[in-house]
Amino acid sequence: MTNSDEEYQAFNTSVPDSGLPDTFPLVVNEIKIGGYAIIKNFPCKIYDTHKSKMGKHEHAKVTVVGIDIFSDKKYEESFPGGTPVLSFVPKRNNYQVANIDGKQLSLINDDGDIRDDLDLPTSEELSAMIVKSFNDGETVTVSVLSAVGKERIVECKKD
Repeated sequence: MTNSDEEYQAFNTSVPDSGLPDTFPLVVNEIKIGGYAIIKNFPCKIYDTHKSKMGKHEHAKVTVVGIDIFSDKKYEESFPGGTPVLSFVPKRNNYQVANIDGKQLSLINDDGDIRDDLDLPTSEELSAMIVKSFNDGETVTVSVLSAVGKERIVECKKD
């Protein structure tokens, strides 16, 4: 094992295990606005970071502020500089709405695979747009955001 392999392994094992899937370690100083990180165990899009001055016996602290990508709630957390935190890469997939049964959607991907495991979004405006467009006979495509084992419908397009 090379020195850099040992450093990576030490860094990788120093990240607290959140139990969240599809995450990877990132030094808090490397988090950028518009990036993604786990803040207080919530997957957030970062919209502010700032570094405090170093104290007499401490490292500089980095404060990270983000919005949970699933609940839209704001979270803020401070870390000592150089601390490893968890990051993730969200994915976005489009599906055509095949059926609506109550609150449950039947969706078809580009390969023709059907999934019945997503409900209408909690946003009343987005849900109403999906239902109305589908009931009007329009072809409705929804965008599904997925990260850390969760999914959310975030957009509706009519063809």
